[in-house]
Amino acid sequence: MVLDGDADKETEAKVRKWSDPKSWAKDGKEGKLPVAGESFTIEKEWNMELDLAETPIFNKIEIKGILRFKTSIDVHLHVKKVLIRGGELGIGTASKPYLK
Repeated sequence: MVLDGDADKETEAKVRKWSDPKSWAKDGKEGKLPVAGESFTIEKEWNMELDLAETPIFNKIEIKGILRFKTSIDVHLHVKKVLIRGGELGIGTASKPYLK
């Protein structure tokens, strides 16, 4: 049973950069970076890279697509709740594992 109507959407090949407001555009609306205290969703078809060293404190992130941390910088994601709903959260790689 599909509850969210997203079963037919595939993850995009291009990588969205968190720091680019255009990466957050959806449903024809102009994108803007999430701000402190907000709750938001990484959509099912999105392939997002967190390319900021530091984020503000968010209330909640729901991950339906892919959220990966950029491996060439030390990334700090501050959030009260993370819900992974059929998506992926990637921190590190086999060649650059997350060790902290």
